[in-house]
Amino acid sequence: ERTDDAIAALKKATVLEPRLVEAWQNLGWAYMREEKRIADAIPVFEHAIKLKPDIPDIWRNLGACYADSGRLSDAIAAYGQAVKLNPADAFSWNALGGCFVKTGDAEKAMDAFEKAVKADPGMAEAWYSLGLCYAEKERIEDYIAANEKAVKIKPDLVMAWNNLGIA
Repeated sequence: ERTDDAIAALKKATVLEPRLVEAWQNLGWAYMREEKRIADAIPVFEHAIKLKPDIPDIWRNLGACYADSGRLSDAIAAYGQAVKLNPADAFSWNALGGCFVKTGDAEKAMDAFEKAVKADPGMAEAWYSLGLCYAEKERIEDYIAANEKAVKIKPDLVMAWNNLGIA
């Protein structure tokens, strides 16, 4: 119910001030919180980008919506714009890597995960995903090291422990 109230208030804000990017961005975020409303979030974020195309968070959120909707090429483009605007955005690099994995582009996935861990060496999930890329390339020492870093950062990351057990 609180999210419904937030959505109503944010819709009112966009009517009263249609050029207020923050209201559009927050409305998109409110729709994202309602998992069944991703389709509603997409045009809101797209509109926010038309108003102000240089905010990386909007691109990242749009990328997440596209990815959740199975629109991987659109997600890749949106995450690509997010990291172009903010190369230190580890979350977007990691998500971009995940999209490349889903499209079967292992080289681009590995590159994105490497950029994610460079941007945020404390991102356990990116180390884990990078380890999977290394395994695919039969870079076993790197695979082990990446999973060791992942569990050092996040000791309850079960799949990284599993990977270390089978390495």
